[in-house]
Amino acid sequence: MRLLLVTLMIMATGCAGMGKPFVGNTNKEQVIQTGKSKDTGYDDALVFFAKYMNDSNSAVKVKERISGQLVVKIGYSCEVTLPLGNKAHMILSYVADVKFKDKKAKLKLNVDPSYSYSSGYGSGRVRIPASTDQQENIDKCLKNLEDEITAGIKAKRESW
Repeated sequence: MRLLLVTLMIMATGCAGMGKPFVGNTNKEQVIQTGKSKDTGYDDALVFFAKYMNDSNSAVKVKERISGQLVVKIGYSCEVTLPLGNKAHMILSYVADVKFKDKKAKLKLNVDPSYSYSSGYGSGRVRIPASTDQQENIDKCLKNLEDEITAGIKAKRESW
């Protein structure tokens, strides 16, 4: 009887040690000052995404030159630290929606609500975010991706 009582108590409190549930945001939006005309910014971004993704045909989902809009699906991998200190690679799927106007662009990054991971202990696919620890890792990945895209959009295209 005592064993049954102890087992029930462990089962009832088993989830108490898990991370806090997440209530934040997995999307980002920013305005980038490009200093370029709408068409030049659009063309430079298209070149950047083609080089960045190594396959612009499957990555770029929408190309609207007249309205200055690009929609790109991105799989982004970054190394993260898990709660017990183990390292893992988090692979997040993002949709980048970029709209160009003269001298500026609006970048929206929306994250797919699940991610893949791989570590020395295995791999899998998880719904996100399940805890604030995971959200910190997602924020880190999202900031890195945002910085890379911003630098790519602002960069001057090399001439032949």
